[in-house]
Amino acid sequence: MVAVINFIKLGLQILQGRLLVLISLLMVFGLACEVMYEPNWIRASVAAGFAILVYLPLISQIKEKNNAENHHEQV
Repeated sequence: MVAVINFIKLGLQILQGRLLVLISLLMVFGLACEVMYEPNWIRASVAAGFAILVYLPLISQIKEKNNAENHHEQV
């Protein structure tokens, strides 16, 4: 029973990470569509900045998980 619960927890963690990436991708796509609808430099720069900055929390979260896994392997 404990193995099943751990398996479900792992699956939910994976889905949570994938869902955050999907939501971020959809938001970037929406901003890109807005820029294509009425292009100007301010909208393009905001969309580009958002496209870069939206993934920083996800990257830091992945690095923290990798560091935690490496720490468990060393112990």
